[in-house]
Amino acid sequence: MLEIKPATIELFDAILPLLKKFEIPGMDRKAWRTLFNAQWSKNYHHKGWVMMQGPEAVGFLGGLFHDRKIKGKIYSLCNLFCWYVQEDYRAQSLLLLLSALKEDNLTITSLTPSEKASEILRQFKFQPLDKEVVIFPYMPLLNRPPNWGISTDRTTIDEIVPHTRTSLLNHHPAPWCNHLIIWNVNNQQEFCHVAFNRVIKRGIPFTQVYHASDPALFKKNMGRIQGEFLRINRTPLTVIDRRLLPGPIPFPGIKYNLRYPRLFRSRNLSPEDIDNLYTELLFLKKI
Repeated sequence: MLEIKPATIELFDAILPLLKKFEIPGMDRKAWRTLFNAQWSKNYHHKGWVMMQGPEAVGFLGGLFHDRKIKGKIYSLCNLFCWYVQEDYRAQSLLLLLSALKEDNLTITSLTPSEKASEILRQFKFQPLDKEVVIFPYMPLLNRPPNWGISTDRTTIDEIVPHTRTSLLNHHPAPWCNHLIIWNVNNQQEFCHVAFNRVIKRGIPFTQVYHASDPALFKKNMGRIQGEFLRINRTPLTVIDRRLLPGPIPFPGIKYNLRYPRLFRSRNLSPEDIDNLYTELLFLKKI
């Protein structure tokens, strides 16, 4: 009998053959299990939904759950990833998605949907979260104001950022994510915390930014920040989702349209409330 269950760690070994279908670089059994063990939500303790035919997993829709304080209130979010159903059961694929949509107060994102998944999600009132990214080539003399410190050292970061960010930092350790802080040496309360990673798209290495706590300061210090990316990641290009960088795009940024828009569905949040932490972009190193 076909059954839809929460994808708990107890079902990990049954689900793993489906995850291997995606052939994601760096995601071996140990890496997948580490991701399944991570817990960032008080209300959700699974990693999506699994379609079981007896003891065999024949379909999976991943979900990365986390709780986030946004505009003074705690919200639960879920990022969908790795939707796969064996061919003989494809007619029942929607059962997995419907399980996710039963959660009325959950904000759901799908950041790298396929063409078919995009069509399906739009039928269920998913809206565009972002349609483009911005790519910045490194320019050595760009935006290097004086009296600003910069560091990727965790001890330094912990000394400057508020304790409210500690869990966010702990939830995104290396090698999943790297962190950088740039701050005004005359006023440490003026800082920008940046979460980033090195990714490769079509053989080209980029540094991808998932979160910038103060976009205005990020723009102001672009040259210094990209200099660190070049030093750490050996990447002359930086990519960031357009919504994470509101306002005019600073020179020499270039807009690049995503093949399929990032999508979301929420009763409470707007695109500008949602960054790319706790998502497949970071853990699976996608753009």
